[in-house]
Amino acid sequence: MRFHSAPPSTFIYAPAVFRLMPDGPKEKIYTVSTLNSLIKYILETKDEMKEILLRGEIFGFTVPGSKHWYFSLRDEQSQIKCAMFRNDNLKVNFKPENGMKVVVKGSVDVYHPRGEYQLHVEDMRPEGIGSYHEALLKLMGKLKAKGLFAPEHKRQLPRYPRRVGVVTSATSAALRDMLRVAEKRFPGIEVVISNALVQGDDAPSSLISALDRLAKHHRKHPLDIVVIARGGGSTEDLWCFNDEELAQTIYDFPIPTVSGIGHEIDYTIADFVVDRRAATPTAAFEEILPDQAEENARITEMQRLLDASIEDHIDDRQERLDALLSSRPLRDPEGPLRTLQQHTDGLEERLAFAGARAYEGFDSRLQPLEASLDKLSPYATLARGYSLVEGPKGLVRSIGDAEKDDDIKITLSDGKLGAKVTKKEEVKWQRK
Repeated sequence: MRFHSAPPSTFIYAPAVFRLMPDGPKEKIYTVSTLNSLIKYILETKDEMKEILLRGEIFGFTVPGSKHWYFSLRDEQSQIKCAMFRNDNLKVNFKPENGMKVVVKGSVDVYHPRGEYQLHVEDMRPEGIGSYHEALLKLMGKLKAKGLFAPEHKRQLPRYPRRVGVVTSATSAALRDMLRVAEKRFPGIEVVISNALVQGDDAPSSLISALDRLAKHHRKHPLDIVVIARGGGSTEDLWCFNDEELAQTIYDFPIPTVSGIGHEIDYTIADFVVDRRAATPTAAFEEILPDQAEENARITEMQRLLDASIEDHIDDRQERLDALLSSRPLRDPEGPLRTLQQHTDGLEERLAFAGARAYEGFDSRLQPLEASLDKLSPYATLARGYSLVEGPKGLVRSIGDAEKDDDIKITLSDGKLGAKVTKKEEVKWQRK
């Protein structure tokens, strides 16, 4: 069946309904639904639109709860939306990813509610890495070699920031969500917004300018953290965050940076350069801002633990003090002294007894020694009738030790005599 611009009588296809437009000379006015139904019918009845083989690079790949696959295919000049329903994608033996180049087979269709034409994909096979993804991998390798992703460059985020800078679109829902999180978690925080484009060819330079403005603001009003944020979008929407100059600006930025770009599964080069990556813009604020209610509860619990610890400490010291006050030394302080005195008396008795025993032993040993010494004493010799003569030069043992007229002293057993040498006569004594 062919369709003309204004046929006298035409069947218009709509889901589950065929309507006969009335004949007549007056102009035909279509509803939007009717026009979309007509286009859908034309595409579905054209053999040229069936079992098409199409090559392209995947981007914007998503899998909702229905498990259907929704994505787009692109080349250097154009793109097309695609849908692959679950009963078809279960036959695919690999996992499609953004940036992958594939060949698909399918039919051109129209999504009636939005009037968007798309490719209903029935089969898919991989063909390699797409040009966009290949360029991205090449740039990531270059930046990694320069050290922009190095873990040692990552800075520690302050636990309690006072002033936070935000680089995002000032009219975005993502900003409203972040401000709502800030008001809920940490109402006293100051947020400085630097407006920027977050999509399109001019977005990288706009993001860099927004960061430069915050760096200048930081010199007069220090910022603790800067968040670079954008809400969810397709891979193409987020492509501006893969810019090399933007990555270098973030790396050189004087303030710790946090990214909250897209959804949890989205990654850009900016996410690898910042000091910390958050899954979403709201998650970024949840990570950098303490929860005031939780902090108050934590402080209250710490105060409770501190009070309990002080009370336990006081109770322990009181128990020790009570034990000391009830101890015997404090109840009867002279008791230990009496015990020591008795011990001392016992020691004195033992010492006196031991001294007496020792003295007796020494005395019995000394008496024979004294008798022997008495026999050898010169005084014992004097008592037998001998005398001791001393002259000017000392003890006189022979006549050579004294001269005539020398004064000498004679010691006897019972006293001393003074004398003078009047004569010297040598005598040779002989035994009989």
